[in-house]
Amino acid sequence: QPDESGDGWLVSVWMVQGRDLVTHTVSLASGTSVMVLVMLSFYYWDGSLEAPAFRRSVSIIVGWILIFYALFRSGFNRRFGDPSLTAAQMLAAIATVMYAMYYVSEARAALLLVFAIILLFGVFRLSTRQLLVMSLTILCGYAGVIGLLIEFRPATVNVRHEWLQWTVLAFVCPWFALMGGHISALQRNLRANIAELRAAQELTVRDELTGVYNRRYLMQALHQEKSRSDRNRRAFCVCIIDIDYFKKINDEAGHETGDIALRML
Repeated sequence: QPDESGDGWLVSVWMVQGRDLVTHTVSLASGTSVMVLVMLSFYYWDGSLEAPAFRRSVSIIVGWILIFYALFRSGFNRRFGDPSLTAAQMLAAIATVMYAMYYVSEARAALLLVFAIILLFGVFRLSTRQLLVMSLTILCGYAGVIGLLIEFRPATVNVRHEWLQWTVLAFVCPWFALMGGHISALQRNLRANIAELRAAQELTVRDELTGVYNRRYLMQALHQEKSRSDRNRRAFCVCIIDIDYFKKINDEAGHETGDIALRML
């Protein structure tokens, strides 16, 4: 909660966003899954995706949603370096889309757009190198799908068009990964700057010797609590605590001992 004067507002906002990042990531992943389900439904209604393949694809997507929900619900995700499990969710999405692409007979290129969304999903969590690995995974997976189509379902594939699409994807994905990595680096720098700003703000409101809040913070806190009291129409009380005979400690035992006594209190 920022103080009434507005100091620390930027830091407070970003700290809240940091705490909610995992929740937002899960929500985005679920929304993307629903979007893919809708796309596959259109393929099914159009006749481009047979019923058995459609049911299997839906089962796979629902299965991934349940698995990741269980991981997050149980707290098992906290055992990993990235609690949002971004890379794992991206790999699961890539594999699922590849599976669906193999069984789609027409307009297969539309599913290639999903890969851009998958890469976008990792922009704020993965490094440039990790995004490039994901891009390479997409390209290898798509090449594998084309090879399987040529071998087992040649009637449903236009080889020239598929390899043309793969070539375009080979330019787009790495470039997207580089741009995404740049955005990710900017965000990390921003987080570092905010952390430094927060530390600097903390130094300005705490006493160097005891670590307790100083006069500046006290005046801000009093102003904030008085405003809250006025809004809620509640009593506003201030408790003043004094240390008896502290001057005697300094006079008899020295200022260093007095400092120790202050820190202990």
